[in-house]
Amino acid sequence: MVHMTAIEETAERREKIGRVIDEAVGTLDAYDSERAREACRIMEEGGETSRIVALPDRRMTFFGSTHTNNPDSQVVADLRSDLRDCLSNVPAKDVSLMIEGRHGGIDRDEAIRQMAGIETVEDAVRRYGEGGVALWVVAEYAKSGVKVEISSPEIPEEKVAEKLRSEFAADDIAAYLMLRQWTSEIGGRGRGEYSAVDFAKQALGYAELSGVEWIRGKKSDDEVRAILHDRAVLDEYVVVVGQQFLDGLNAKLGLAITLEQLRARQSDETMMKTINELSDPLDAAGRHSPINTISARWNAERDRYLVEEIGKEMARGKKPYVIFGASHVTHCEPALQKLAPIADIAAAG
Repeated sequence: MVHMTAIEETAERREKIGRVIDEAVGTLDAYDSERAREACRIMEEGGETSRIVALPDRRMTFFGSTHTNNPDSQVVADLRSDLRDCLSNVPAKDVSLMIEGRHGGIDRDEAIRQMAGIETVEDAVRRYGEGGVALWVVAEYAKSGVKVEISSPEIPEEKVAEKLRSEFAADDIAAYLMLRQWTSEIGGRGRGEYSAVDFAKQALGYAELSGVEWIRGKKSDDEVRAILHDRAVLDEYVVVVGQQFLDGLNAKLGLAITLEQLRARQSDETMMKTINELSDPLDAAGRHSPINTISARWNAERDRYLVEEIGKEMARGKKPYVIFGASHVTHCEPALQKLAPIADIAAAG
């Protein structure tokens, strides 16, 4: 009988886990497939604000919901209840929290830092949305010396943009990126004044990602550093950048959004209806625009990465608790079920 060495056994386990993850990712259909649309429709018509997919023994839990900053919402009540149940059955140190939307990354230390001065979980939700529940949990367990890991499995946007630039016009990509941002920033979830600096940073970033040429006379990093000490000149540059990008976007979409509306987070129902319809990956309004298509493709790439990262966490022996939007859980559910064997393979070592 030939016995494998420890190194060979480890390599074999990694290969098996890799195959499971590949199969799960391969199960993903289009983000806007008929199956995914129907799953979302059933959820909406049933009045569900959240949907939970959990593998046996909490090997993985995916809490998908509508986004909210309301601590009194049913979404937050359901999330707190389910996460509490999970942590009563799984050692907190084995749980790996994974939240949506932190493209710059998030880890345990950063979560604790962001919770400094936040006195209640309700305040955490008001500031950070439903993901604030996860940040709160990390900080609360830290007070007892228990380390709960947290991350945000978001694919680098540069990778997605590079892939889509070969298929779609730059102005369509730029429009999608900004409209996606606005659905939360001026659509009701943001708080306080939306500054001209914030908008200019987004405009510059999205122009670079998409390749659109709406911003003329863009300054180099050295030129920007040279005017940082001169507030009047810097403020003028910020407004020019924001206005030029906004002019390009308004012309592209036939809108008339102003910087003043953005700064005050003022939006009328007609404007937000248009923004939401154009950026909807499932295209419920039937606009069939390139922006809707880009939205679906972009989210599909995010979900491929998300499923891979969940599988990798399970391979580490962790039990991921994932908090993402409702359409992501309905899209990913078949793939998530395929990840179940990973825990057994990893434990066999």
